[in-house]
Amino acid sequence: THCNMWIEYGIFVYTVHSFCSRLLKQDSESLSMEDFESLEKQKENMLNTTQKCFITVLEDLNSSTDTEKANEDSWLHYYMLGKVAEKKNKPPSVYLDYYMQGVKSLQETDATYPLKINYSSPTHLCIEVLELHYRIHASILKYIE
Repeated sequence: THCNMWIEYGIFVYTVHSFCSRLLKQDSESLSMEDFESLEKQKENMLNTTQKCFITVLEDLNSSTDTEKANEDSWLHYYMLGKVAEKKNKPPSVYLDYYMQGVKSLQETDATYPLKINYSSPTHLCIEVLELHYRIHASILKYIE
């Protein structure tokens, strides 16, 4: 579906953004000021594109009558929007709200909270729900540092 295309494109653009961030951190001394500013602008554009992709998907799914499909992967959309909000230095209330909406979405699809993670055969959506809780705690710690 076209939603899957938006999701794949959004993830791809975010991955390219992360790659560029690592390159900039490693090679910032060797870049001219113009090149550095150009790459920073491109990174910002990539975050905006990622945000647009996932907002478009959420809007499309929210207007859909297929509620099962809307809930199935919506945790990922909220997760990515939370990560983008963090990267854009939005207030904690913005990205924490996205992360909490992702957790709520996972709970609505019966995600499990394991006592111990079994990587060879994880329980239903346990890795995803733990990742969201990790992001919530890591972002709070990062904010209060």
